[in-house]
Amino acid sequence: MLVDPAGRRYVLEHWNPPGQLTDWSGDGVHALFVRHATPGGPGASTVSVTVLDIRTGQTTSFRPPAQARSGDVQFTKPDGTAVLVGGVPLRRYSLAGALQLAYPTTFPAAGNPATTISASGSLGYAESADGAELALGTAAGTDLVANKGKLLRFLPAPPGSSPGPPARWRQGSSVLLSCPAALWSQPTAGGSPTQVVAGDGLGVLDEWSLPSGTLAQVGACGTWLDGVSPQGTLSRLSLPGFTRST
Repeated sequence: MLVDPAGRRYVLEHWNPPGQLTDWSGDGVHALFVRHATPGGPGASTVSVTVLDIRTGQTTSFRPPAQARSGDVQFTKPDGTAVLVGGVPLRRYSLAGALQLAYPTTFPAAGNPATTISASGSLGYAESADGAELALGTAAGTDLVANKGKLLRFLPAPPGSSPGPPARWRQGSSVLLSCPAALWSQPTAGGSPTQVVAGDGLGVLDEWSLPSGTLAQVGACGTWLDGVSPQGTLSRLSLPGFTRST
């Protein structure tokens, strides 16, 4: 079902959703659903991806390899002409489920033998708004990679901090890094990163600047919103009708 800004509803099809709605293509034509699939044997995929064409109601489903991460599946930017599936390695698929590219996991030219994978798997990725570049998290910092997989530059982890996954592209010229207990803004051209939020021992996942102030998404066992002071420290929000458990 589609709902327009005025609240009017439009039924596309009566069906059981093929998973959780995780993304909407930039051109407004396709919706992306992801679910954990039941493994059918050794090496079977545990993730199922479904692309819905909202004009026709037709769906296309495919199963990436077992290393895929269901929380890292999204349409490519800006229009959603392909699907990125996080994992080891990061992969790009056509809307019909055909593999277009498996991104490299090592970039020796960066002087960084560490890769985009760790013992626990991929350290995440973030795509630029125009789709031309991706930031790939590594065990030592961030690899900035062109859409076709060529290394552009290596960005070391912030000083005194362990590497963290790219949360998103920020203002076109920097990447927001969710490092342990802090959020950093890393210029994509290189140079020194700036600490945006200090997490006070908690993981900071994202932040938003609003006319009323800056908010941060903070996580430990669950996630919540905190206010951010001009100095980058967190403060408890007081929202009518809501209580944050500790």
